[in-house]
Amino acid sequence: MSEMPEAPKRRGRPPRSEAIPQGPDIPAAPVTRRMSIKIRNRLKDPFGRGSLKIHIKDPSLHLRIVNSELRDDHLFEMTEKGWEFLTPEMLAVEPKHIGFRISTDGKVVRGSREQEVLMFMAQEHYRLIQQAKTARNLQGINSAQATHSQIVENLSTTFGDQAAEFGAKQMRGEIIDTRAPELLDQD
Repeated sequence: MSEMPEAPKRRGRPPRSEAIPQGPDIPAAPVTRRMSIKIRNRLKDPFGRGSLKIHIKDPSLHLRIVNSELRDDHLFEMTEKGWEFLTPEMLAVEPKHIGFRISTDGKVVRGSREQEVLMFMAQEHYRLIQQAKTARNLQGINSAQATHSQIVENLSTTFGDQAAEFGAKQMRGEIIDTRAPELLDQD
């Protein structure tokens, strides 16, 4: 058998090799090119960049990007729920630095039709609303009899007393309410 000739040796500096930051499922692999900060950050979260960080002067505000094209009355509904329009003066940076611009009526917007609008609410008020939602959602959990009664009452209201009586007799088994975390898609 003939031996393969050796490849000629390259002159100059050998390529710099850096290990990719490792996570629980990321194996280490050498990289022959210099890794930019953008690539390093991407490796920390390979599926996306997460939420847009919007820098505002008052950190006690909770921000939300509202898509006005969901429904004709969506912005009105949001104002009725306590949200207010963010003004350019409230931003700590120029709107263009975060992908927004100022509309003719002074709102901070983005999108080809200015459909996405920045709105805010005091963080304390937002937290209180979230607590109230949680309390309402937890009502009746671990109370099978209350759940059974609610079902029968809803049958009566919707379909009449005869349907409620039939439903109450037909419900057999056990009603189990549980509380468990749900995984949400983070696009």
